[in-house]
Amino acid sequence: SPAHATIDYAVSLSHPERHVLGVTMIVPKVRQQLTLQMPAWNGLYQIRDFSSHMMQVAAKDDEGHPLAIRKLDKQTWSVAANGNVTINYAILWDEPGPFTSQLNPDHAFLNLAMLLLYVPDRRTEDTKVVFEDVPDSWRVAVELEATGVAAGHRSGAYVAPSYDALVDAPVEIGRFDEYHIEAGGKPIRIVVHGDSGDRSRLVESLKRIVDYEV
Repeated sequence: SPAHATIDYAVSLSHPERHVLGVTMIVPKVRQQLTLQMPAWNGLYQIRDFSSHMMQVAAKDDEGHPLAIRKLDKQTWSVAANGNVTINYAILWDEPGPFTSQLNPDHAFLNLAMLLLYVPDRRTEDTKVVFEDVPDSWRVAVELEATGVAAGHRSGAYVAPSYDALVDAPVEIGRFDEYHIEAGGKPIRIVVHGDSGDRSRLVESLKRIVDYEV
């Protein structure tokens, strides 16, 4: 049966002017073979090609020695290894909108299913993500459980009980307005990057939507 452990991710924002994110993934307790996939789905009823944005995919073992990595198809890779395996790659995103991802000098908006590889037979394992090289004036907003303390240009860790839960939480990183309302008997957190316009109209619209849906 597959191993069960925590799969770790780190996402670097060190090159916002190039729109390139650096991803490090650590998969523990690998037994002989590791299969990795990039999703072809995120929020829309469409098959999409996020892997075309990836560059420089590499793997190494516990001691930092390079491992051979084979690309099986446009969204699947295979590594023969045992123990902990570290995967590194860069990925380019600069597309505005709720169903895409973007990194630029103003902010980052990340749909994590468009960034993070997963292990198909280990999707139900615990996951953890940190964001690195975050500018001093930027903050992180994401609806995941936070753990640990931010240090330097590294965020605290955010955890989820599975890959699916992790990527179901979009991330806004930058300078943003944040405020809270009650709607449908529930607390609602609102994060706005850019001009929020007439805040009272935004709140009224959101309250109507949430009250109806709840």
